[in-house]
Amino acid sequence: MQRRSNIISNIVFVTTLAVVLVIILSVLFPALLVVSVSPYQGDIPINPFELGVWALPFLVVNSVLLILCVLHFTKRLPQIVEKTIRKILDFELSKPTALIIMLILISYHVGSTVQELQEVEFWGDFPGVKNAAENWSFQDGKGIANFRYFLLNLSINIFDNIRVMPFFFSIALLILTYFITVKISQKRFSGILAVIVILQSSLFLEYDTTATYDNVWIVLYLVSLYTIYKKWYLSPFAFIFSVFSKALTAAFLPMSLFFIYRSGIPKRDVIKALIPYGIIIALFIAVFYLGDLPIDSPLRYYGGGFADLAFWRGFTAFSYQLRYDGLVLTLVLPLVVGLYLVSRRGIMQADSILIMILGMLLIVPLLTSLTSITPEPYRYIPLLVFFAIGIGTLFSKRLINRSQDLP
Repeated sequence: MQRRSNIISNIVFVTTLAVVLVIILSVLFPALLVVSVSPYQGDIPINPFELGVWALPFLVVNSVLLILCVLHFTKRLPQIVEKTIRKILDFELSKPTALIIMLILISYHVGSTVQELQEVEFWGDFPGVKNAAENWSFQDGKGIANFRYFLLNLSINIFDNIRVMPFFFSIALLILTYFITVKISQKRFSGILAVIVILQSSLFLEYDTTATYDNVWIVLYLVSLYTIYKKWYLSPFAFIFSVFSKALTAAFLPMSLFFIYRSGIPKRDVIKALIPYGIIIALFIAVFYLGDLPIDSPLRYYGGGFADLAFWRGFTAFSYQLRYDGLVLTLVLPLVVGLYLVSRRGIMQADSILIMILGMLLIVPLLTSLTSITPEPYRYIPLLVFFAIGIGTLFSKRLINRSQDLP
């Protein structure tokens, strides 16, 4: 079993690393991928090897980390530095302290952003979202299938403000990130660190109060992951509601299956949890072949076949849509390597996080090459969440006690 687990870890790591190396090209040389595959290379007055804004910070940060790792493994790192790093990795918070810090972080976030609830949204899609929310009803033929509009309708009718409910869900996103990270790492400090990573993100702060591009779908997906540990039979329902909130979540299904497989819950519960997800897969297939999917074909835009130019442009979207999130851009490669090392210590869900990072990095290129969907920034918020959970997982306990209930 251990040998098979190691083989799976190796495959997951190599695959994720290969994709991450491709997206790093877009960080170092933003124009390289698109220019290289463009049929009009000779007519494009762009230097494909022009360095990106984050190229130098990326090289500096990763070079420093590489040197530290080499010194550590060759036992040449100064003793005081070694002890400091070990103390940081072993540091833990008591339950009351973690609770107080979480309350402080959430209070700070609420206090610094609550005034945004009174601002008028400027997104071009907002009028359509507002109209759909105001006219939502169970009798419109779609009902609960438009779950996010149901929540936005509640926000309008209860709070007289369409942005209140999305704001609550953004807070719930922080709380769920904490609990999932603690569950995986068995350390409260890891959960706090993951929350801080999200709170410093300009991407999260850009969309934390918007009704147009709310976080409802992401929160419900996180609920589907967390309930695997607590009440596994609730997980499929949370996943379905996340799909009802945004159809894009359906693409997360393979990631969920792998998460269940690596969850560490009893094998009998794993089988029971996978059965309803198998039913969901069958329903998705039936809808795909029999239903009328609201997805435009890229054929009318690219003249037929696979839109390879759009595929590679989807990879470059990572660098410019996250251009204000330097932490993600500079640390994604060290995180992938670190998670692999953590998985070798027996923390199997480190592989699940790698799969989720891999999935999010591939979803955007595939969507842009197979549909008319564009790589909007808010679609990277799940990647930010998985990145934050991954950072916290690097500080996992050396020996995991599966029965321990930390939160």
